[in-house]
Amino acid sequence: MRKTYKFVLTLFAIVYAFNVSAQVSLEINVKNANNEQLVGSEISVTAGDSTISFAIMSNPNYTMKLPSAGSYEISVAHLGYAPFNLNKYFSKDSTLSVVLEPCAVDLEGVVVQGKGPRKITATGEVFHLSQKAKKSGDPFRALSEIPLLNVDIINQKVTTNAGDPLLVLVDGHLQNSGISPIDPKFIENVEISEVVSARYLKMGVKKIINIRLKKNRPLYAYTDIRTRHDIPLREGFGGANFEFGKKKFAVSGSVFYNYLHKDKSDFEREEQSPSVSRILKGEKIGGKHAWESSVMAKWVPNNADYFSFAIKTLAQNSSISRNLEGQYIKNQSFQLNSDFQNRDKTDGVLGGIYHEHTFKNESVLTTFFQYNYCISKINETLNENFNNTYQETNYGEKTARNQYTLSVDFDTQEKSFGDINIGNELEYTLDKNKDVLAIPPVSVNVTRWSNYTYLGYTNSWKKLFYMASIGLEHLGVKVLEHTHTCWRPRISTSFSLQLPRRQSLRLAYNLDNSLPSSDMLFTFDNTLNPMLHLEGNPYLIPEQKHSLSLYYNKDFKNVRATIYALHKQEVNIIEPYIYSNGQIQIQSYKNNGTYKESRIGASARYGGKDLTLFLAASHEWKNFNGQGVKTSVGINGYVRWDFGNFFIYSRLGWKNRDYTPISTIKYENPIEAHIQIAWQATKQVYVSVGLPYFWGKKSQITTIDQSVYKSWQRDCFRSMSLRPWILISWTLRKNAKEAIPNKMPDL
Repeated sequence: MRKTYKFVLTLFAIVYAFNVSAQVSLEINVKNANNEQLVGSEISVTAGDSTISFAIMSNPNYTMKLPSAGSYEISVAHLGYAPFNLNKYFSKDSTLSVVLEPCAVDLEGVVVQGKGPRKITATGEVFHLSQKAKKSGDPFRALSEIPLLNVDIINQKVTTNAGDPLLVLVDGHLQNSGISPIDPKFIENVEISEVVSARYLKMGVKKIINIRLKKNRPLYAYTDIRTRHDIPLREGFGGANFEFGKKKFAVSGSVFYNYLHKDKSDFEREEQSPSVSRILKGEKIGGKHAWESSVMAKWVPNNADYFSFAIKTLAQNSSISRNLEGQYIKNQSFQLNSDFQNRDKTDGVLGGIYHEHTFKNESVLTTFFQYNYCISKINETLNENFNNTYQETNYGEKTARNQYTLSVDFDTQEKSFGDINIGNELEYTLDKNKDVLAIPPVSVNVTRWSNYTYLGYTNSWKKLFYMASIGLEHLGVKVLEHTHTCWRPRISTSFSLQLPRRQSLRLAYNLDNSLPSSDMLFTFDNTLNPMLHLEGNPYLIPEQKHSLSLYYNKDFKNVRATIYALHKQEVNIIEPYIYSNGQIQIQSYKNNGTYKESRIGASARYGGKDLTLFLAASHEWKNFNGQGVKTSVGINGYVRWDFGNFFIYSRLGWKNRDYTPISTIKYENPIEAHIQIAWQATKQVYVSVGLPYFWGKKSQITTIDQSVYKSWQRDCFRSMSLRPWILISWTLRKNAKEAIPNKMPDL
């Protein structure tokens, strides 16, 4: 009996020692934005659906024991401050520093709006939305309070303040149009990445928005019907988005019709070669009709696996016509009449299959296969009459693309040793281009393939957050009998330093490579301009692009100020150039040395209760190979004013000129001048009217000054200027059952 008793005691001692060693010690200290210690905060720790611990802090530093290594949600609340929430994997003893921000306080109708807490990361910042934003019912209105974003609520468009497009992620997964169906009350936080890893460089992505949603959120049946039209009719669309389903299966999709009707612009051109000159003036009319649709099925067979199946379709017909009159000068002047017609029919299908497996330690393995098929038919006719001579030229082109992509990605997620991401992507593209009117018909196939392997690492040390990633790609291009292969690296690094008094500093470097597009490789003329032909070059090699940037941010009460410097250098750049072949001038492409660009700028954003203001200015220097330095300046900004159930939103952007290797573009008035007023008639209905361009008639001048070819061209966009539009939308979100998040990569 005594031996049995000793054995039981020993067994309990071993079990107790094992449990103690398996526990993780977590120390939490809580401060406010002024670095003052806070006492009396409520702390809760949950794992899944279970509450592990709840306590009220009696001193600023609180220590608790977590049962074992794993993922926990830490929540901190304090009277007068916005709540703090964090999901994190803890594998060893850790210290968590929490900074609470003042929350919105209602004082007899006067609201003092506090800013949601934000966190610096290696590549950007994480923002928590205010309660006002979460209760808005509109994800675009909710995101508009984030100081790094420019959100057009009515047109459902989100960009950075500088106008850069964003890749949308939901719960860290690639997503196509994933913002609209989200109810903002389920948003846990929003991360904006201003620097991307080598994985995304391959996709051409520069900025990312990652919307993280709360777990176990209910599914809302979502329907959004919207239509917008110019008055008188010119451009518009109509269609619907939808989503519905059950706990383990859901279907979402959209169908839209877009049109452009008699889009008129005034056109003037003067061009000159060594022996011939032409002066033309007239009108250009554009049109388009397109149907776009998509459908996605999502299936969650268990807690560890997720499947998505998606397909998108496009059917589009577009047209351009130019009716011009002028002079043809060769030794003497002749009256010239020119009529140009273009018809383009495009049909495409994209499909994707996506699988995600989550391991017990929350590491994630994803596999994605995508297929893209597109066919385009172009027919062009140019009729010219001069010196009693009638000349008709026709061109017909048929292009078909087949593209296959297979990618595998493994991410450890955030661990005590950091976050490691490794993956591989295979891509094969076959473009078939055929000149159908040539006798005999001329065909050129362009085959491109690549294998891309990448590795990334993210971690932090005290107030320094860093990310480093590298990728190596084997590229290949085959045009006719010419085959070119090469190895090209990609690198992305970022260092972010969180400074006292709500300041931050970020230094980033990128090395990227890009293949020439297929139309740069086709070897036959694909334009009807009798003075300037356009041909590709099958011997082009990839460009190499370097980018170095430094950003400084300072947050005041309601203002964020930013100062930045950026330098780019490209090697083996693909430049257009013009050469003479007898009496014909030909524009083609070549790898020609280096291109350098430097830019400095500053911006400030004010975000108050009902008023948001943003203003930015920049100065840039461009230096193309063998040319002098060319400078330009730009100013842009936007304003949104909310009053009652109405708001006014306006954007304005101005730049004096821009450059290409062979041309200069001068903007005669602002490049952007948009204004709209919106009325939220009910919780589900928006009515808005606006002007896409209100600063007179938008126009620009393009000049080319080469030894064998010179031209001056002025475009005045008459139809789009000073033409109002009206938009009506109806949105229904109805809570029902547990939602399945969208994780399908962007097609």
